[in-house]
Amino acid sequence: MIKKICIPVFALFFLISFFAWTRAEPLKAPNFSLPDLNGKQVSLSDFKSKGNLVLFFWATWCPHCRVALEQLRAKSGKFTLITINVGEQKNKIEKFMQKNAYNYTVLLDEENDVAFSYGVLGIPTFIAIDKDLNITYKGYTFPTELEHERKY
Repeated sequence: MIKKICIPVFALFFLISFFAWTRAEPLKAPNFSLPDLNGKQVSLSDFKSKGNLVLFFWATWCPHCRVALEQLRAKSGKFTLITINVGEQKNKIEKFMQKNAYNYTVLLDEENDVAFSYGVLGIPTFIAIDKDLNITYKGYTFPTELEHERKY
C-alpha cells in the first residue's frame, strides 16, 4: 500500500521540481539596501542597466572566502563586484580590509537578511546578475562566464 502511494508522490514531486527549475522566466534578484563601510546605503537597484554584476557573500573567518578575495584581485575590472559580509560587525571587517589592503565595496549584512533572501546556504557564495537584475548564476565558485544562460 505504501509503495503504491510513494512512487506516484515521488514522481509528481520530481516533475514539479523539474518544471520549476526549467521555467521560462528568469529569476529576478531581490532588491536590497545595505550600508557600506562608510555608512552609505547601497541598493541593488543602483546597479540596474550596468550588467556584469557579481554579489559575493563572505565572512572574515572563512578560509575559502579569503582565497576567493585574493583571486578576485586578478579579475577586477571585468565586472562590478559587490561584496556582502554576512553576520559580522563593521569594526572587525574594517580591520580585515585594511590588514589585507583590499579596496572592494563591502556591504554589511549583520542580520543575514539579504543572504537569506538570496538563499545563501554557505559561504563563499557568488551570484551573477545581468543588466535587467536577473540572476544568471549562483554557486560556490566564481562564475567563469558572466554572460551565459541561467545556471542556478
